[in-house]
Amino acid sequence: MTPNTALKVTEMHRAENWELMRALRRALKARGMTYRQLGDELGISEATVKRMFREQDCSLSRLTQICSLLNISVYDLMSVAQQQEETATQLTPEQEEYLASHPGHFAFLLCLIQRQFPDQIQSRHQLSDRCIFYYLRDLDRQGFLELAEHNRYRLKVGPQVKWSLQGPLQQRLKEVNQIFVKHVMDHNQEPGYAFESNFRFMSQSTLDAFCEDLRQLSRKYRRHSAQEDALLPENTLRGVKWTLCIAPFAPSGVLDIPEISA
Repeated sequence: MTPNTALKVTEMHRAENWELMRALRRALKARGMTYRQLGDELGISEATVKRMFREQDCSLSRLTQICSLLNISVYDLMSVAQQQEETATQLTPEQEEYLASHPGHFAFLLCLIQRQFPDQIQSRHQLSDRCIFYYLRDLDRQGFLELAEHNRYRLKVGPQVKWSLQGPLQQRLKEVNQIFVKHVMDHNQEPGYAFESNFRFMSQSTLDAFCEDLRQLSRKYRRHSAQEDALLPENTLRGVKWTLCIAPFAPSGVLDIPEISA
C-alpha cells in the first residue's frame, strides 16, 4: 500500500467513525439521555464519555453496550450512519396527470404518505366506508399502492416523493404551499413554528450564496430526519413540513395598485 493510499484509507475510516458517532449522539439526544446518564449506565465518568465522542474512539463491545441501552441494534446504527437521505419516488407523467385531475385522490394520497391511516382520514373528513374503499381502489389501479383485503395496503410511493414543480401538479402544489404558509403564519408564536419574511437589497453573489445556504440547510435536516426515522420509535416523531423560498422580487410586478381619484 502506497503512502497516498494509506492516507486515503485513514481519512475514509475517520469519516466513517465521525458519521457513526454523530448518529449515536443523535440517538442519545432523541431519547433524552445525557452524557452523565450514559456514563452512569456504563460505569464510567462523564468526562470519559465526552472524550469518547470527541476523539471518536469507541470499541465494538462498548458500542454494542450503548446500543443495547438505547434499544437499537449496532447494524441499524451503522446503516443509519451510512445513509445520506431517503431516496425520493419519481412519479410517472400518467400518475401526475391523474392526481392533477383528481384533487381528492391527491389529498388522500398525501395523507397516506404522511402516515395517516384510512380510519383517521375517514373520521376527520366524515367519509363513508364505501368512499374510503373507492379511494384506495383507485390509487391501487394507478400504481400508488397495493390494496389487500379489509383495506390493508402497501404504499408503492414515498415516504418521500419528488414532485415536478413544472408538471401537471403545479397548481395543486401551489395550493398546498399557500395553505401551509397561512397555517405557519397563523401559529407562528407556538413552539415548533417559525416564519421569517424579509426584503433587502443585495448583490448577485450574496444572493447566490444565500440560495446555496438554504439548499445545504435543507439537505442537513433531510438527512437528520432520515436517520431519526430509521432509529426512533414512530410515536416519538412528528410530521414536519418546511418550504424555503428566496428570489428577486418586485412588489409592483405582482400586487394590484388601482387608480384612485381625488
